[in-house]
Amino acid sequence: TTFTDSSSNAVTLTGSGNAQLDTAYKKYGTASLLLDGSGDYLQSGDSIFDAGFGTDDFTIELWMRPNNVGSGHEHLISKGGEGRLTANYEGWTFNLSTTGKLQFQFRPAASGSNTIDVSSADITHVNGTWYHFAIARDGTDFYLYEDGVDVTDTGGSAANSITTDAARDLSIGQSSDNGGRTTGHLEEMRISKGVCRYPGG
Repeated sequence: TTFTDSSSNAVTLTGSGNAQLDTAYKKYGTASLLLDGSGDYLQSGDSIFDAGFGTDDFTIELWMRPNNVGSGHEHLISKGGEGRLTANYEGWTFNLSTTGKLQFQFRPAASGSNTIDVSSADITHVNGTWYHFAIARDGTDFYLYEDGVDVTDTGGSAANSITTDAARDLSIGQSSDNGGRTTGHLEEMRISKGVCRYPGG
């Protein structure tokens, strides 16, 4: 199954497993993406994502309706970065930890550690509830948002250039080593390069 984004870039994403549009639950429009946490995810090998963000401002955001909170580390959107099974890669990941921390992490190489590691404190989430998650970079400042509230707790300032491993596809619903899969519904996923949509915290 293929999915096409609604931006002017018209990026095509390929669905795996039982990734599907579900009309029963949606925040806006007529459907949302349903992922079962097992073999479901979307990927795109479009070269538009290969350059990374550099030191530019950016925003990554989405709506999520979790179905299995606390069951494991869930990678919402990733392009390389820290893996959950066996491998790490150059790149970044926007994820939700087992304890409810919203996190954005970047590592400049497969070896070594994250040089950008922005995290909220533990947050309690409820199955079947819609949440808006966002990470925004404004110069050297990073902000994590949940439902429009700045929840940044640690790592909110860094000057690093964010690069990616071009061999890794953009993934929605899993880490780049095929782990950390998301369980629930996702909607309105948006990546904005060169724009901090929510500056100032």
